[in-house]
Amino acid sequence: MQPKKRPNPRPGAAPTRLHKGQGPRRPVGVQALGPVRYEQLRRALHLLNATAEAR
Repeated sequence: MQPKKRPNPRPGAAPTRLHKGQGPRRPVGVQALGPVRYEQLRRALHLLNATAEAR
């Protein structure tokens, strides 16, 4: 006997895919940036956030 299929939590929803071995997913607006430019942007935002919290 084969086990029954589990129902989808949301009908019509695409199954979620796990991105194993990859870094965090980039927001859609940042997809056009390459990995180097994305890393530069991420570091700059991190520095801005740190200076804003120091005030």
